[in-house]
Amino acid sequence: MRTTSAVLALLLAVSIVNGQTTKFVTSGYGTSIQTFSVDFSQGGELTLDNEQTWDLNLTFLSYDASTGSLYAIHEVDSYDDFENSGAVSRWTLSGSDWIQNEVLSVEGKGPCHVLLDKESNLLFVANYLGGSFAVFQIDPTSGAILQNVYSEQFEYASGVVPDRQADPHAHEAIVQGDNAYVIDLGADRIYQYKIVDGTIQKNGYADAPPGVGPRHMALPPTGNLAYVMNELEMSASVYEINEGTLSHLQTIPYTVAGADPAVQTGAEIEVGRNGNFLYLSTRGDGALVVFEIKSAQDGYLQQIQELKTLGDVPRHFALSEDGKNLVCGTQGANLIEVYSIDQTTGMVTFLTSETTIPDPTIITYL
Repeated sequence: MRTTSAVLALLLAVSIVNGQTTKFVTSGYGTSIQTFSVDFSQGGELTLDNEQTWDLNLTFLSYDASTGSLYAIHEVDSYDDFENSGAVSRWTLSGSDWIQNEVLSVEGKGPCHVLLDKESNLLFVANYLGGSFAVFQIDPTSGAILQNVYSEQFEYASGVVPDRQADPHAHEAIVQGDNAYVIDLGADRIYQYKIVDGTIQKNGYADAPPGVGPRHMALPPTGNLAYVMNELEMSASVYEINEGTLSHLQTIPYTVAGADPAVQTGAEIEVGRNGNFLYLSTRGDGALVVFEIKSAQDGYLQQIQELKTLGDVPRHFALSEDGKNLVCGTQGANLIEVYSIDQTTGMVTFLTSETTIPDPTIITYL
């Protein structure tokens, strides 16, 4: 009986440890994708599960666990027969390798972001070089990309920063309920849309402060605020959401000790799972920045930490499902960096790192 109990206890312990192992994929500028396992209970221990060659410049991914579909954008000017257009594709696992299924034109050059919205069964793609965005219908059972249901070519550019804002540059599409937003770095605008029975309807736009170059948006789990990472200025902006319409409230600068503002560019932004903290990454000198989310009376955001990353270009990061860890892909340094997050203070602490593919640009959990 004692032996049986000991075995059961051991099996339980093993299952608990294994329960902390999370899989993610990383891809970037190149032709490789890697699958890692990370054990957050063991100091962020990283294990490379698989590496394979796939298409060029699949720089952003979106995964649907219910269908096992991995959606990828092809950040190129022309993909195969799609003249002057990149592509979006769907991949599924066959054994340990990803196999391409559908691939469709995104109606624009240089796509940089893809997002699956399960509620509407729509796939949103932002085309940076093309200054446009496209929406695709998804089969809810198989995950297959069925058809393009909406495309829009933007025309306006603010021109405030001439070398970055001479043309429109759609950088991200994000969805909350029946509202969708497209963040345009080149226009200093956030375009607003309504999702109605699987269709996309225009709903005006919100102006960003001139020259900040809005890049990505983060939405908290509750409340009526949105947070935007600005690429061309060391700042984050706060917007109020009223029935899908955005109103700019405040733009708050952040600091990185010793960093030259002229070479810093904002990258990623995400709200902590408890809604109390905001996480940013900035490129140039390379850092993670943490804000505490405050009330309007206290100025909305207060910077509480800056932590240098191992590389200078922390292009993308993703919080774990429970919000207790952060995995960062550092472009240029070719690293995966793992951090822990204190749930009380919001502070991040470096745990470990591992060499990865050249120029990783995306971390996507499976």
